[in-house]
Amino acid sequence: MLYIFSATNELAIANGLHSYTPAKHLRDFEEDLAFLPYYFCDNKDIIMIDKHISKEYKKRIKCLYDKEVECIKKKDIILFLSKNKSIHDLAPWGWSPKMHYELSKIKPFCKPLASIISSWHSNSKEVYSRVFARDVLIHILNNTKRESIYIPKKNIPEVITSFNEIVELSQKHNKLVIKTPFSSSGRGMIFLNDGVIHKTYQQWIEGALKTHEYLMVEKYVNKLYDLSFHFEVKGEEIKHLGNASFFTLDNGQYEGNNITVLPNNFPDNQREFVEKYSEQISNDLLDAFTKVDLVHKYQGIIGVDVLLFLDDNGNLKFHPCLEMNMRYNMGTVTLALRNHLNVGQSGYWKVERLGKRDAISFDQQQQKKFPILLDDYGKIIKGYLPLIEPSKEKKFACYIILE
Repeated sequence: MLYIFSATNELAIANGLHSYTPAKHLRDFEEDLAFLPYYFCDNKDIIMIDKHISKEYKKRIKCLYDKEVECIKKKDIILFLSKNKSIHDLAPWGWSPKMHYELSKIKPFCKPLASIISSWHSNSKEVYSRVFARDVLIHILNNTKRESIYIPKKNIPEVITSFNEIVELSQKHNKLVIKTPFSSSGRGMIFLNDGVIHKTYQQWIEGALKTHEYLMVEKYVNKLYDLSFHFEVKGEEIKHLGNASFFTLDNGQYEGNNITVLPNNFPDNQREFVEKYSEQISNDLLDAFTKVDLVHKYQGIIGVDVLLFLDDNGNLKFHPCLEMNMRYNMGTVTLALRNHLNVGQSGYWKVERLGKRDAISFDQQQQKKFPILLDDYGKIIKGYLPLIEPSKEKKFACYIILE
C-alpha cells in the first residue's frame, strides 16, 4: 500500500478544483500528521511524507509498533516507484478531485483502483455529502425494529436553501445546529441559541449558502458522548470493523479518541445502554447501506459518527448516523492502536494545536508528567508516547497516554 494523509478531503471536495489550497493551519495539520498512517499500515508499506523521520524516533516508537515502513518524500515518490518492482495499492486518506489530479502521475505505478473510485465523476460528490448521510439515517428510522432507541423522525436534518428558512426554524426551536454539506471533525458548523441569529452568524449563513447553495439544519440535542462505528466496503461486501468513542473541544471540533470503546469513567447506566444496543446500531447501518446501494457508489473505509444523548424526557437515545466519513479517519487509527496493545488497556490519544508552545519542550514536559513504563518485552504499558516526531517546526502535537 502507498498511503497519503489528506485530512482536508471534504473541503477539497466542496471546492471541486484541482488547484484547491487549504488554509495555512490546515496545511500545517496535514504536514505535521502525515505519519499517522504508520499505525494502521503493514510491513513494507509506503507513506508519502514531506518531512524526514529520524532513526531515533523510529527506535523510540518500537515500544508501540515495530515494523519496516518506507517513508518517501513526495518529490521522490515517482523515482522510488519506478525503481521498485512491487506494485502497490493506492490509499490516500480520502478521495477528491484534487487528490485524483495530484496522484495522476503516480497511478501508473500502482494497482488499478476499483472502478467506482478510479476517477472523479460528476456524481462522485454525492456520497460524501451530509445529504447522503441523511438518506442513510432515514432508511434506519423507517426500517429499524428498535425505533424507541433512536431520535424521532421529526429530528431528521432539513435541507434549506435560504436564510429565511433558518429564521423560521429558529423561531420553532430554541437551539439549532447548522452545517455545511461537506465538512468533518466538527468544522463547518455553528450553533444557534434561543432563536437569536447574530449578525456574524447571519453573514456566515449567507456566505455558506452562496458557496454551497444549501445547508443542513437540525435540532440541537443534549449530547452525552460521541461514538463511532467503522466499516469497510470491498467489492460486494461491507464489513463491520469495530467501534470507538471520541471527545471534542467545546466548539465541537475533534480532539482525541479513547483507546477502549468506552472510557473507564463512563457512567454505568450509559455503558449498559451502549453495550446493549451497539450490535443493533451496526446491523441497522449495514441494512441501510444495502438500501442506498453503497457498494456501487463507494469502495473503502467508512466511519459513522453516532451520538449518545438525552431526549427532552431524560431518556437515553442514539442518533445512529450523525455524520459519515467516507475515508480513513481517526477511528481507523484507534482500532489499529487497540489491536497492538494489551486487551483492555485503557488510555487515550489526541491531537493538540501547540500555538506558541515548542513541540520539543512540550514533548519533554509530557515525558515528565506521564513517565513511560515498559514490560519485560520492551512494550509500552503505561505513560506518554508521541505518535508523530516532535520537532521545532511542528505546529501540532499528536500523542498517546496509557493509564
